[in-house]
Amino acid sequence: MDNVAEPKLLNNDAYLCGLTPLSLGCDLLFTTRKHFQLPGVTQQPVNVLSPAAAYGLMSSFCAPRTAADEDHARSICNAVGYLPLAVTLAGSYLKQYQPDVSFADYREELANNRLGVIDVGGMTEEELATRHVAAVGATLRSQWEMLPDEEARRLFKVAGQFPEAAIVPKARLGLLAGIRPGESKVDRPLARAFNYLHCLSLAESLESDGGAARLHPLVREFSLQLVPEGERAAFRKSAARRLKEAHFDYPKLESDIRSRGIRQVLDDLKVALDWWGRDGDEKRDLELLEGALRLSAHVLAVAPDQLPAQLIGRLLDQKSPRIAFFLTQMTRAQRKPWLRPLTRSLTAPGGPLIRTIAGPTGSVNAVAMTADGLRALSGSENALKLWDLESGAELMTLAGHAGSVRAVALSADGRRAVSASLDHTLKVWDVDAGEPVAVFFGEGGMRGVQLAADRRTVVAGDASGAVHFLRLENAD
Repeated sequence: MDNVAEPKLLNNDAYLCGLTPLSLGCDLLFTTRKHFQLPGVTQQPVNVLSPAAAYGLMSSFCAPRTAADEDHARSICNAVGYLPLAVTLAGSYLKQYQPDVSFADYREELANNRLGVIDVGGMTEEELATRHVAAVGATLRSQWEMLPDEEARRLFKVAGQFPEAAIVPKARLGLLAGIRPGESKVDRPLARAFNYLHCLSLAESLESDGGAARLHPLVREFSLQLVPEGERAAFRKSAARRLKEAHFDYPKLESDIRSRGIRQVLDDLKVALDWWGRDGDEKRDLELLEGALRLSAHVLAVAPDQLPAQLIGRLLDQKSPRIAFFLTQMTRAQRKPWLRPLTRSLTAPGGPLIRTIAGPTGSVNAVAMTADGLRALSGSENALKLWDLESGAELMTLAGHAGSVRAVALSADGRRAVSASLDHTLKVWDVDAGEPVAVFFGEGGMRGVQLAADRRTVVAGDASGAVHFLRLENAD
């Protein structure tokens, strides 16, 4: 587990919905920037490498060729206080720019930033921490000043506007930075910009997470400072405007929905709306597009070719010139037969309907919601489904009934669910594990259920006319 914000919460079952990583019965390695004390946890400080380890890390990026290079490499490691991040930044820089920049040149640059040779053993923790801040700042400034690609620079500044440790899709960062698709398949401006950042260790690519990226917390802090605090609102609004223009280009919007999925596009628009600031006509256009796509998400997730009909059916009578132009552009772009609504025949954005979630193919017989309104549980023919109401995503399926589920109940915290089925059973589920923890058999098909606030008392009714009052024992 990387960069844990509060280690003590790893042993708090109330905070993590019953999951306590420190009691899983396996070895757990986690990193954190906080000092802490926890029973059974052994701490290994890694803020400072040994001189040999620092030199080995530096050499893994760019191996010294001469004895003089070796001396300068060791001096660089010493100057940055043997801090892993600073050594990594220096090594990646030298790898990228040698032979134009030698070990001696880089060592001289550090000296110009008043990072001379130090005695680590003679420094207090406070002095060493100050030295590390200066070392990271000096190495990052070198990377930034030598970054030749303007799109990579803009991309890096945009990435710094996200919260610390945020994992952001590369495509979203590219839209906010205004990086357009290349002229051909081999011309890939976004990949080129990320390659610059990756080679300089300014951004970490997470290809296993759908082509996402993140910044090291100290690198993110440097990136954030590149935009003065008084200019950040305007910077974010400019980025939001670039994303808006990209998604108001119909071919680009259609391509993104097909390749990335409607939920990713909706998340793009949510960031743009958050960054926009105060209301205005331009933001209103963006809100209308986001609202229409959100209302149509359950259709577009399975049939993206329905995009034109869905947008016209929801936006046709809007008075906005930008919306009207967009719909005209969309209509002219169609090359295949399609059914075009002649009137606004679907629910328009801005009304009481927030979203429609595509449930199971059969009937939905019952629903329940957590107290915070973030998750919902539905009961259908033979299963229950848990939904994220913010994104509309299905979180899990609870399967195991032999008959139709007629009623469901969900605890306020979402950790316990109860289902009543026509198979004569009442089941209590551990939602985190996705498994039933208790089963009760009634005289007839179970048709109604309620769960008390204490998560232990269950009241259920069956087809025989009986009402059952049950106590869930050993619930913990």
